[in-house]
Amino acid sequence: MMVGIMDDRNDIDTVAGALGCPPQQALRVLEELERRGLVTTTNRRNQWDKTREGNRLAFYCHPPRRFTPVIDRPSEAGIYGVVFTHVPCSIWHSTDDEEVVLEEAEIDVALHVDYEGDRLIEINVNQPDEYQGDRSGSAETAMSLYITAADAKRLAAGLQEAIAKAEAETARRQAKRSRNAKRAEAKMLRAKKPDEHG
Repeated sequence: MMVGIMDDRNDIDTVAGALGCPPQQALRVLEELERRGLVTTTNRRNQWDKTREGNRLAFYCHPPRRFTPVIDRPSEAGIYGVVFTHVPCSIWHSTDDEEVVLEEAEIDVALHVDYEGDRLIEINVNQPDEYQGDRSGSAETAMSLYITAADAKRLAAGLQEAIAKAEAETARRQAKRSRNAKRAEAKMLRAKKPDEHG
């Protein structure tokens, strides 16, 4: 909720734009929010400030997640259960003491036709039971994602752009490491060179 953010704001216009309603209806919404203790009037025209409860609602309260019931399909002949590729990845975690860690995992891409709907491409995030040695052992699926072919094409296009940027960044880092190594080597050679005037 953007109420109470900018000094030169018009909160009625802000609410009207967010809700797609006329200014009079936006005013009634603000008055109802004030009645519920979420905003309070200020000495400026068309401006309200959020209360502590309003701030808590704006920043920490989220609408319920949307879930769609699973509708099973009868088994049919065709491509099923085929994993097309799998690649190693890292899962980002933030610990209780605000330390950031990356956990080893793996992504695989498959086709899943068990359920009704167009989201037939399955992307699994798997966490290997053993992190050392052979990675072909058992693994636990941490999450399974399902997307449509059209969305997969959009994802592939985005990945291509990210790949180009990542390759450029990797090349930049390698060049920087190479320059630093050459500088360190030159510095070491200068330190070993005897003093010509000694």
